[in-house]
Amino acid sequence: MKKLSIFLFLLVVFMLVSFQVKAQSNIFEKLSGNWKGTGVVSGMESEIEMKWEKVLAGKFYRLNFKNNMKGKNGNVVFEGTAFYQFKTTAETFGNWFDSFGLIRPIKAVIETDKLSADWGNKETEEGKTIYHLLEANKLEVIDSVKTKDGTWREFGRSTFTRIKE
Repeated sequence: MKKLSIFLFLLVVFMLVSFQVKAQSNIFEKLSGNWKGTGVVSGMESEIEMKWEKVLAGKFYRLNFKNNMKGKNGNVVFEGTAFYQFKTTAETFGNWFDSFGLIRPIKAVIETDKLSADWGNKETEEGKTIYHLLEANKLEVIDSVKTKDGTWREFGRSTFTRIKE
């Protein structure tokens, strides 16, 4: 009887953990698709497009990102691609590549409707991007950078709408 009780307890724990991991890892599925948004990034009005998709035999999620920022001295176009690999909700990793020639490692934490991606390291610039699903087809993205004194400064905030394909 004791062995059966231990087995049932472990089975219930395993099922709860599996359900939690599946629900939280599903943020990538919820983000999958095309998005268009507007906001302010680095003090400039921005029109942004991004696409999330499962790639490479389903082993990674790719983010393609393009930001057209309207500055006083003309437009600045910034593009980037990230590859994320889900392991657990607290252990999701990736790499970011962008049109400024930068490559940054990513360590992400997943919640039900939020992906918090810490990017960079002490040798590069350190930052954080939070992708927060407000509704099924509405997304808020907040970008921050760590300053020299160790505090965080927000440099971008945008709202996106899912584009029907």
